[in-house]
Amino acid sequence: MMKKFIVVLSIIIFMFVSISQADESLGGISEDTLVYYYPVVGQYYHLNPKCRIPSEYPQMESYFKYSERVEAPYCNLLPCEVCTTPLEQEDGPLFSSFGEVSDENRAIFGEDFCIAIVKKEGQYYRVVTKVDEKAKALLTNALALENEEECQKAINTYIEYCKALPIYYDEVITAVPLRDEELKTLEGKSLEDMLNEGYDLYVNEDDENAGDDVITFVKDFYEYMITIIESQEESHNHDDGICLDELIVEHAEFLDFSDNAFDICYRPDGTWIQPEDIGIDIHPMHHE
Repeated sequence: MMKKFIVVLSIIIFMFVSISQADESLGGISEDTLVYYYPVVGQYYHLNPKCRIPSEYPQMESYFKYSERVEAPYCNLLPCEVCTTPLEQEDGPLFSSFGEVSDENRAIFGEDFCIAIVKKEGQYYRVVTKVDEKAKALLTNALALENEEECQKAINTYIEYCKALPIYYDEVITAVPLRDEELKTLEGKSLEDMLNEGYDLYVNEDDENAGDDVITFVKDFYEYMITIIESQEESHNHDDGICLDELIVEHAEFLDFSDNAFDICYRPDGTWIQPEDIGIDIHPMHHE
């Protein structure tokens, strides 16, 4: 009798431990929780059936239990980074308010989200705050002002309000910048070669220190600077305009995070999310 009791007790303890571990692995989301998705174009599952959907999109009506996310046909869906990922974070956000990260780091204050890039313990994080209705009203009223001084003052009020908003979620940036040896391979290539390889090239007109022989390019989350052997000013002498195949890369170096890092249409690994799938665009307007 005692042996049977011990066996039963062991089974109960095993079940309790297994259930506890399962709950922990789900980050606090119950297995019976319903999550929603678009059957045809959707790549993500959502806790909120109205998540990031503008008025022209129908509400998501297809759903399944959270415990079924590892089974076909749902196993290829990813958790939404806005309404699902925050609940799957075991420890919660690293910071309590956006002001904690925006004052000392590069940040944008957008119409829908405020985003900052923060380095903590050797790791870069993208920290996101969701703009509430009051903040949106403050921004709308500010942009409606015709007087430039009054407009800027109202925008500052909007920014200060956003700094007090709580962090919606944070995520580790896993996109890796090009290594020095990879940048070295660009030397000797023409700008036409780089364009054909998918690099986005542009001239930074806001940088007064940049000469005609300096161009920046973006790759995923990062921005780089290249110097070219033949200046753009000299290339204008060609009858046919700028000849990109005659502008040769002399040197390339890392600069900083690009604007892509502050756009939630990009996942933290640097890959692009189709706007029609996430249902909303981020409009970065006010940088600090």
